[in-house]
Amino acid sequence: MHKHSPSSNATQARRKLPAVFACGVFAYLTCAATAAAEPAAAPTAAAAGATLAQIDAALPAMQRLVADMPRLAGNPGPDHTGRRIEEDIARIVLQESALQKMAQLRARLPDAIAAGSDRVPVAALQPLAELHATELCRIVLLASYWQVSGKRDYHRNLMREQIERQPAAEQAAWLTEMRAIDQRAYSHQQRAVTLDGNDCAEPKFRARMQYEDEAVIADYNALRMRIADEEFAARQASGMQPAMTARGTPCPAAVGTTGKADPALHSVPDLTNFFPDPLRRPGVEGTARVAIDVDSSGCVTAAGIAGPSGATLLDEAGIRVAFEMRFKPGEVQGRPVGGSYAVPIRFHLPGPGEVRAAPAQPQP
Repeated sequence: MHKHSPSSNATQARRKLPAVFACGVFAYLTCAATAAAEPAAAPTAAAAGATLAQIDAALPAMQRLVADMPRLAGNPGPDHTGRRIEEDIARIVLQESALQKMAQLRARLPDAIAAGSDRVPVAALQPLAELHATELCRIVLLASYWQVSGKRDYHRNLMREQIERQPAAEQAAWLTEMRAIDQRAYSHQQRAVTLDGNDCAEPKFRARMQYEDEAVIADYNALRMRIADEEFAARQASGMQPAMTARGTPCPAAVGTTGKADPALHSVPDLTNFFPDPLRRPGVEGTARVAIDVDSSGCVTAAGIAGPSGATLLDEAGIRVAFEMRFKPGEVQGRPVGGSYAVPIRFHLPGPGEVRAAPAQPQP
């Protein structure tokens, strides 16, 4: 299962978030907090004043960033608990206590900064820089959470539809597993509540945050695939036959036989064009198990879903792929023969703009 892509929503959020300092929000989180944590020699009043001026200029920018967060996150609607992004902004980012603490720390800075004569203790600047960096971390964490919130809701809705098709005795267990993934999906919010400056200074902070988002999406995909596997097995055990759709276009020219009883894939279309666009952004993956009828020329004359992927758009794409495949038919006593087979088609998104749908060799 592919769990780490350099082009996730967290990466896109990083590119969209405006810079607070010249080094950018994420770089600032590291460089400001790290620098603040190093008890170097006390800066001159002029140097401390420049630092303070930078922070004072950054605060309005940070407030504008907070105001713009809904747009940066894609103007998400309520998550599945009914909570809205505006509530999180007010509760976590714009905490009155944090703003008051910033004002108190700012007021304690020695008058020497204005006078330009004394040296300013590092301890006077460090708490303000750390608190500022922490608040920026909260902004980034929440923007990331809400940017992927739509993804999570898309996966949850797919699984709910899928679970409702399962036997009543099994539905509760599947729902419990889905809710366990939901709880892991809230890690960003929990971390935003308990965050301190050390998180911002950690070099691997960004990579871990991005990985957590991607891991949750991968877990949703994996659970949906497991449900699909069991649904397919149940259909096979019951002898349930798929509804077949007849070919609507002329068959291509025959390409000869395999020279043995078993057929073989001869050609597969450019599968990149078959991955449904609406499923790219939420990162929906899956395997459509397609039943096919192949005639004696190797042409797919009918196709249907023997085992659903858990995403209707993937199943429909699987059927389109099947009709574009060409086979070499088997051969019995010197004559080409057709047959009915099952072809699993795996739709996978390994990277940005790269799509693979991998059909396996047909099985009777």
